[in-house]
Amino acid sequence: MVSMNAGPLARLGGVESGGQSVVVDCLSRALADGGNEVTIFTQRDDPTLPDRLITAAGVHIVYVSAPAPLANATEAFRAQLAAEWMADPPDIVHAHAWMSGTAAIAAARPFGIPVVQTFHGMARAKRGRHDSSDAVRLGEEAALVRAAARIVATSSAEVFALLGMGASPGAIKLIPCGVDLELFRPLPRTAPRAGQPFRVATLSRLVPDAGAGDVIEALAHSAGTELIVGGGSCSASDLAGDPDALELAARAQARGVRGRVMFQGHIKRDDVASFLRSADLVICAPWYDSIGTVALEAMACGVPVIVSSVGSHVDAVADGISGAHVPPQAARQIAYAIESLKADAPRRERFARFGVERTSARYGWSRIAAETFEVYATVAGRSARLTRSRA
Repeated sequence: MVSMNAGPLARLGGVESGGQSVVVDCLSRALADGGNEVTIFTQRDDPTLPDRLITAAGVHIVYVSAPAPLANATEAFRAQLAAEWMADPPDIVHAHAWMSGTAAIAAARPFGIPVVQTFHGMARAKRGRHDSSDAVRLGEEAALVRAAARIVATSSAEVFALLGMGASPGAIKLIPCGVDLELFRPLPRTAPRAGQPFRVATLSRLVPDAGAGDVIEALAHSAGTELIVGGGSCSASDLAGDPDALELAARAQARGVRGRVMFQGHIKRDDVASFLRSADLVICAPWYDSIGTVALEAMACGVPVIVSSVGSHVDAVADGISGAHVPPQAARQIAYAIESLKADAPRRERFARFGVERTSARYGWSRIAAETFEVYATVAGRSARLTRSRA
């Protein structure tokens, strides 16, 4: 596994580390459970970590470079990957995101190692947040589409985007991201909700395109509803120094809903399930999405969801069956969906029940890993199959 900017042990909530870190971690653990030797190559984000370590799940992690300016970081990363693979070449490389793919393809080519690519979002699908790397990224993503041995797309929307870039249909395999069904499962609420305000929750980065601001806007049209906002890289006590959190708080103040909005800050991975279960309804409203992690986690916990109809959400959440779809950047439609579900407890229960059934039937990591391994085996010319050690 090559995940340059999102290691499996990274603190979640930053610009780079988030759903991709969770996917790389969970997929690697599931593959290791199936009897494979898995090594994750990533950048060091904590100077106290050793150069190499083995997790409790038996996954090897190698920190191959320190962060640096864009071009220098990618070249340094590539050079160190090449050195590692000259000494001990893997059978297959799975690159996660475009910078990882750029480094991995260049490092693997001299050794004839096939590279499978997952993009975790593409530049052409971005809405609202653009930066100086976009021009470079567009070109690199087009090159990766041509160079990768196979592309694992995480949503139908991504499949169509790849086809629009000239990818061969036979080179694409649609495999969604999964959810940890042991950590995220339906349990009794963490606290009684009877007699308390209707509570909605959102968990994401706090940047504009993550959609928390749209949920705050919706609150102005949903009287008697309170909102808990989780996410960001700071703890709740340090949010006063987080400009994104301050901007959201100012927005809530301007809309007259500040007293009904609670900022929880960074939520530790082990606490995410409890955070989601504390709400009557979870809202995931990003302007674009390639992974859909939080929506899947809420569904697996038996909490009804409202999601923006973008990316992986379209596939994961069956509109009107296991959740409700709203357009991106549509605060009034979010408010309408909240009010509709607030007044209809049986519908919320149906969403919750079908959400649990949907995630358990399709999105467990053992199944996702088995499908991914079949891609590896095909690319490597092998007929082996991953042992399904868990349901």
